[in-house]
Amino acid sequence: MNPTLSIFMPICLRPEYTKITLKSLADTTRHRKDIQYILVLDGDHTEETKDAIADFVGEFKDSTIVHEEQTHFGIRATTVTGMELSKGQFIQKIDNDLLFSDGWVEKMIKTLNKCPEIDVLKPNVRWGKKASISSNVQYGTILGNGYIISKFCQGGIWMIRRQTIEGHKFDKPRIRGRQRSNPLIDIPGLVYAWSTTVDFIHFGHRGGDHSLFINSKEHAEYYSWKAIAEMSKRSRQK
Repeated sequence: MNPTLSIFMPICLRPEYTKITLKSLADTTRHRKDIQYILVLDGDHTEETKDAIADFVGEFKDSTIVHEEQTHFGIRATTVTGMELSKGQFIQKIDNDLLFSDGWVEKMIKTLNKCPEIDVLKPNVRWGKKASISSNVQYGTILGNGYIISKFCQGGIWMIRRQTIEGHKFDKPRIRGRQRSNPLIDIPGLVYAWSTTVDFIHFGHRGGDHSLFINSKEHAEYYSWKAIAEMSKRSRQK
């Protein structure tokens, strides 16, 4: 398989979040046959984690790699592993508490193909009451091609071209602790941009008053993009 896109997800705990995220991922990407999926399980994962990914792996078994880390060194280690296993022309890192909008793959790839000046493209990640992009407009310039140039790297959800990291060796931590969780920071001079056409919902993020948090009891009902968006709307009205 020569995939157009590799999507990798570092996974540690929160199996109930992981299952919802994988359902949304399947719903928005199963129409494509050129995607490689990589699930990187941290050394802290449990049998519940394996249960949470079982349905997704069963459906996409021919295009999915499940890698079990033997270490407990955190998000940077699993991110580096995901990058190393990615074979696609484009590489997308996601978290295990996201919901995806329809057409997001096509829109992200289209922007990177159209705009060679961008090295790293990040979706507009909404945390309920506010979109993270709204707080970053002041740091960038709004352009006509559907993105905002950012002067800094924030967050761990992004798409890059494979050629951007070819030949670069990323260090993995030897101890668990505080490291730069995003290995892309190690490459100087990259141009980061925020998409203005692709929205994700970060439903597991607890960002104070601007967060949208869904408890386990509600997960069974509110797993779809439209349902989460409606729930977010109701939360703003309270």
